Amino acid sequence: MATTENTTEKAPAKKAPAKKAP
Repeated sequence: MATTENTTEKAPAKKAPAKKAP
């Protein structure tokens, strides 16, 4: 699963860690 891509779509991955993607 691309956690980085999911985080970028929901919230800025630069602010929150991609590992904390819902």
